[in-house]
Amino acid sequence: MTVYFHFRGVACLFLVFVASAADAEDGISSDEARRLVDALDAKNDPAASGLTVSNGDLGWYGGIGTGPIYGEPITRLLASPPDDFNLRLVRGLAETERFAVCHLLLMDRLKGPARYLPDRDNRGLAVWLDDELKPSFTPGDIPSLRQSWRDHFKFLIEVQSWDGQLPFSNLDLALDDRGGLTAAGALRTFIGRPPSVVPRLKRALADEQRFAAAHFALICEHRLPVVYADDGSLYGLAFTASDSEPSFDASRREKLAAFWDTMTALLEKDRERFRTDAAAGRAKPLDEYDSVADGS
Repeated sequence: MTVYFHFRGVACLFLVFVASAADAEDGISSDEARRLVDALDAKNDPAASGLTVSNGDLGWYGGIGTGPIYGEPITRLLASPPDDFNLRLVRGLAETERFAVCHLLLMDRLKGPARYLPDRDNRGLAVWLDDELKPSFTPGDIPSLRQSWRDHFKFLIEVQSWDGQLPFSNLDLALDDRGGLTAAGALRTFIGRPPSVVPRLKRALADEQRFAAAHFALICEHRLPVVYADDGSLYGLAFTASDSEPSFDASRREKLAAFWDTMTALLEKDRERFRTDAAAGRAKPLDEYDSVADGS
């Protein structure tokens, strides 16, 4: 995330790297997601949140791993949250005095960043710190935050409508002009606005009708460069062209699953090293990028 510090009238920009929580699925039912979308659709006269915490109850830690510090009113609320806490937080996004704390608490409750929120500025929330690290926030962020959360909850509704089956198959992979793989049809639509559904994609690697498409979607989800090995495979996915259409070697499904088990267990800094090496054509075996395993 990106955090803005404002010291003695000078704004400085620092980049803070946060571990990805892309594998976490949101524990929100489709019915609750619909209620949250309805609340966010009430743009002209949204209901009051009824919360007493405010942005003023937030402090900010300015060292390595910079981030919010919850004051006593917030910790009391978290110790005994109301049954409709998510709904109250969503309503609070429209309230100037508490939109920032509601946004941060929603991110905490969802155990990671929502996919439709920007990958910057605390997922769309600009933070300004004075000399004493007292944070202030920009009410102009409210419309974009509310729209991003609305898009996120709407997609959760769609995800749950799949009933465990992803809306694409291997038939949605095509060959580009150079003979490489490219997403088409339902897979292209899916990748165009990908959700955080890595666990579902990993499970689909066992599905003979979807394993290749799921592998390609995971490549896009993890922002890996689309580069091919000397044997023509794409991170272990072997394919041949027949009548200008790709066909895939289903016998490699277990190896693909092992590749993604390792990839999703890596720290983000290790994944970034792999991306860089893969793009330069010098990727090493994936296990060699595990800095936790080698103690570094």
